[in-house]
Amino acid sequence: MTDKPSTWRELFSEGGLAVIILVGGTALQAMEAFIASAMLPTVVNDIGGIELFAWNTTLFVVASILATLFAAVRPASIGPRAGYIIAASAFGLGSLACGLAPSMPMLLAGRFVQGFGAGLIIAQSLSMLRIAFPERLWPRAMALTASVWGIATLLGPAVGGIFAEIGQWRWAFLGIVPAAILLAAGAWRVLPATSESRPPTRLPVKQI
Repeated sequence: MTDKPSTWRELFSEGGLAVIILVGGTALQAMEAFIASAMLPTVVNDIGGIELFAWNTTLFVVASILATLFAAVRPASIGPRAGYIIAASAFGLGSLACGLAPSMPMLLAGRFVQGFGAGLIIAQSLSMLRIAFPERLWPRAMALTASVWGIATLLGPAVGGIFAEIGQWRWAFLGIVPAAILLAAGAWRVLPATSESRPPTRLPVKQI
């Protein structure tokens, strides 16, 4: 006799706040990657730095990759709750730095911190599936995460274009700060302080 297949109703009813954190964290990371790219011409017109234009995306992506490596070999003392709070905090601080940046080098520094937080959010969101949801709901949770990426691909450039058109590109970054705070608060409520699984103690160089 096979188990009864899960439903979307079960995911949202049983997942509760965990679903909001999973979707919200993934959506913020995915949207920001596309929103910032769409606003860059307006940003350059405002604070200059055309020679550093391409580094905005490069630093964000590199920092995200480094963050996933850190998540893989993080100290055992950093549990799921602390890990996600660190991720949301870094993403929020980086966004704040970008929104207040007076020059392109300062914006790039903010983008690096923001990218690091974004990479941690993705890594923590994937690990959160096994912690916050029963096993029968894992496929639904993973499908929901994938759909969020698809929606962000469509909406991200449009949202970035709107902020650029109205000349309020800074608020595209600053608006993320309260959302990041809510993510951190939600992680405190939902995720456990410790986990039975332990991260590897050595960097998986060959796999990388």
